[in-house]
Amino acid sequence: MTRPRISQIIHRPLLYLLIFCLLTSALADHGLADSRPSVETLPSGTWNQPSQREDHLILDELRQLEKKITEAQTERVSSRTKLRKARQRRYPRGQALDDLRKNAQEDEIRMEKLENLFLHLVEGARRQGVSLAALSPFLDRAEALEDDRTLRTN
Repeated sequence: MTRPRISQIIHRPLLYLLIFCLLTSALADHGLADSRPSVETLPSGTWNQPSQREDHLILDELRQLEKKITEAQTERVSSRTKLRKARQRRYPRGQALDDLRKNAQEDEIRMEKLENLFLHLVEGARRQGVSLAALSPFLDRAEALEDDRTLRTN
C-alpha cells in the first residue's frame, strides 16, 4: 500500500494559507513587516527642506510614544489582574492590598497622560500638514484610543 501524498491530506489552499502565515510571522519577527515609512524610504534630496525634517521628528516622537503606550497598557493589564486575583482570593490584605490598589491607580493615571499626549501630538501633526500617508497608522491608533475611552467612561 502506498503512502498518501501530503497534497492529498491537506488541500492546497490550506497549505498556501499555512505557508503565508509562517512567512508573515517570520517577517514580523524580524521587523520587516512594518508598514510605516522609515528614514530610508525618504528621497535623499528632501532633507534640505525644513518641513521634511520636522515631519520626520514628529513621526519618530509618535513612534516612541506609541511604544510607551503599549508598555503602559501591558502594565495596566498586569496590575488589574493582580488586584482582581487578590480580591478573589482575599489575600493579600492590609498594606499589600493597598499597594496593589495604588499601583493600579498609578498605571491608570500614567496611561491617561500618555493617551492625552499621543492624541495631542497626532492632532498637532495633522494640523501642521504632515502627510496623511505617514500619519495613517497613528490616526488609526488615535481613533482606537478614543473609542476605548468612550467605552471606559460609559
